[in-house]
Amino acid sequence: MKPELSIITVSYNCKPYLEKMILSVQKYYKNTSYEIIVVENNSSDTTEQMVQKLQKVNPNIHMIQLKKTVGFSEANNTGAKKAQGEYLFFLNPDTELTNPTLQLLPKILQQNPNLGTIAPLLLNTDQTYQQQGGTAPSLLTLFLWMYFIDDLPFISHLVPAYQNKQKPSDVIHIQGWIGGTALMISRTHFDRISGWNEAYPLYTEDVDLCYRLSLLHLQSAIYTHASVVHHRNKSGSPESAVVGEFRGLLIFWKLHKPAWQLPLLKFLLWTGAWLRIVIFGILCGDVQRKASYSKAQSVLFMA
Repeated sequence: MKPELSIITVSYNCKPYLEKMILSVQKYYKNTSYEIIVVENNSSDTTEQMVQKLQKVNPNIHMIQLKKTVGFSEANNTGAKKAQGEYLFFLNPDTELTNPTLQLLPKILQQNPNLGTIAPLLLNTDQTYQQQGGTAPSLLTLFLWMYFIDDLPFISHLVPAYQNKQKPSDVIHIQGWIGGTALMISRTHFDRISGWNEAYPLYTEDVDLCYRLSLLHLQSAIYTHASVVHHRNKSGSPESAVVGEFRGLLIFWKLHKPAWQLPLLKFLLWTGAWLRIVIFGILCGDVQRKASYSKAQSVLFMA
């Protein structure tokens, strides 16, 4: 019998967190038809041996061992090809389930045919709310983001935020895009958009996926009665996040936006990065953030 749900995770040198994630799934999905597909992205640690040990206890765990490290989208697509479930749940290895409510996500998609994809709330390790997704990218939303306008008191709730920092209050919260940290989509819709766009090595692939669903008049949402803990930056670095985000936005604009907007995008990103270098790097003395945004600026000149 085919499982209802395929949980797909891409692992790269994060064995302790991956093990916690798998064990948390087993804890809360005892009575659910599911499979876990671990795409082992050519790690140098002992992830392979750990997964093999868990497979002896749980036959629902499958592993795909890649011979070379590939991008996040390509690795997820590789896992999706093996998946048998009617619903695909893409879950980062540095996450952990703390409740059984994720079993409701397929039902939410079934009951709301206007939804193309849905995600649970993300929580930090200390159980505080972690921002995820926001308004679809445009020159306006990026201007508000780069110049901190969407952070201003009394204004933030009045303007669209590319990265929404406010915790949703409604049960099914519609957004322009949701993060790929914990994202569920039906096999039908996943195939309709041909899966993850492999033009993105890492970052912004979730924005692209939600955008392509929107072209089919399908919305993206957060279901606030479900939650997942995300141990942030355990499967990546802050610098790679900043650089990857800038690079991803450039790719997104080249694929989906008019050519005349690209120079304006680069200007917004460059000046926004410079503003952060001054505030965080020079005034606050944060050497790491200064280096991250300086490197992100260099991406703009190479594109």
